[in-house]
Amino acid sequence: MKIIDCEQRSDEWYAARAGVPTASQFHRIVTPKDGLRSKQSVAYMKELLGELLGEQYDKGYVSAAMREGNEREVESRAAAAFAIEHEVREVGFVTTDDGALGCSPDGFVYQSGELIGGIELKNKQIPAHMDVIESNQMPLEHKPQVHGSMVVTGLDQWWFASYNPRYPDPIFLVKVTRDEYTAKVEAALRQFIAEFSDLRERVGV
Repeated sequence: MKIIDCEQRSDEWYAARAGVPTASQFHRIVTPKDGLRSKQSVAYMKELLGELLGEQYDKGYVSAAMREGNEREVESRAAAAFAIEHEVREVGFVTTDDGALGCSPDGFVYQSGELIGGIELKNKQIPAHMDVIESNQMPLEHKPQVHGSMVVTGLDQWWFASYNPRYPDPIFLVKVTRDEYTAKVEAALRQFIAEFSDLRERVGV
């Protein structure tokens, strides 16, 4: 694992991510339900190639709710650290040793100064936050990102948190560990990387 010390969403962070498959987009490589290759993976591969050639892509509309969620990240990180009774530190961009895959954890989790895992924080609006609490599990849509982050970092555990300070029960936490789904995600990601490498060689990038 390699850690690039930069502020998330800074120019340096965007530059580090360019052309690198990142965990927030792993749902475009693997299917959330079974961890197999997604039909979206070819389009994502071409987009990554475009980034290497200098193109920039609009990642989508940022709503007021999404903007508020980003602003609450420090608050939600502190709430999660208190709930799991571990230190949670900010981190920039992380890649595999070979730089082929990356992720931007919402935090690294430490116990007695030792890195033991990571955390994915979702600052959800109340209806979605309630759905997570009532289901008592991590939503399926976040599985590729969470398990993929373990693949990137080599860590064996990751916490998922849903947070909304307006709700009486503001935080929901679940601890995720490596399992068969993680192995499927890793296999699909490595296949994607091999195909992406072949594409780059054909194009000359």
